[in-house]
Amino acid sequence: MPNHFKEKIESKIISFDLLAKLGKKLTGKKIVFTAGGFDLIHVGHTRYLAESKANGDILIVGISGNAEIKLLKGHDRPIVDELARAEMIASLMVVDYVFIMPPINAVVSSIEALRPSVLIVPDDDWNTGYKDSSEAKAMAKFGGEVKIIPRQGPYISSSGMIEKAAAVMIRTNFQRFFTPEMMRELKG
Repeated sequence: MPNHFKEKIESKIISFDLLAKLGKKLTGKKIVFTAGGFDLIHVGHTRYLAESKANGDILIVGISGNAEIKLLKGHDRPIVDELARAEMIASLMVVDYVFIMPPINAVVSSIEALRPSVLIVPDDDWNTGYKDSSEAKAMAKFGGEVKIIPRQGPYISSSGMIEKAAAVMIRTNFQRFFTPEMMRELKG
């Protein structure tokens, strides 16, 4: 029996090279674009994407590639491969299309190819001067709008999830290694 859900998810994942063609195909629709790493997907991500979708007709999400995340977050990241991250984001009903961004000048290149009506960015410290950013300037070239929305899971992040999981693992292994008697002696 064919898996129509799998086919639908796969049809939402496009290559960067087809982005300009997709933008032209969607003429007349209000295209919303946002981008991110989405390394360990959590409720903050899903709420953010739902809020993004509410700003237009079509939501297109750019996924940071493995190399970009490694550069930004460190050699042990990403936890989840870019293709798996794209598939997970594509499985969300609020997302219409997903692509993996190019490694250089990722967001600006994506904006120039797609020409979205709206660019959604999270309300983070790094967006303080967004009006002077290359992304905002790229949007202004064709009359696009930049909207900042608040973080939807202010106390949740992929990095925080990794740190918590590591702490649990360390504590669990520590407890396995040391007997209760040894623990009492250490507290001593």
